[in-house]
Amino acid sequence: MLVSTHDVPNFWVWLLTFGAEVSTHDVPNFWVWLLTFGAEVSTHDVPNFWVWLLTFGAEVSTHDVPNFWVWLLTFGAEVGVDTWMFHVSEFCY
Repeated sequence: MLVSTHDVPNFWVWLLTFGAEVSTHDVPNFWVWLLTFGAEVSTHDVPNFWVWLLTFGAEVSTHDVPNFWVWLLTFGAEVGVDTWMFHVSEFCY
């Protein structure tokens, strides 16, 4: 079953909040990285990745997972290292 924004209430609000809470001073070029991350993850390489990300965003509580934001940024850098790590590296550093 596919997950849509109708199935995940307030997902876009959550995503905007995530962007607002990450300090661009701590993560240079964060917005560029986030756009690149969204464009470069291939659903062919990671089946149902977008469905998983929507579900993950709705279900994970920052109270249950200390340092969640740091982990998510690290996760973004580590997904698909064989296919596009070079692109992530050039925008993250």
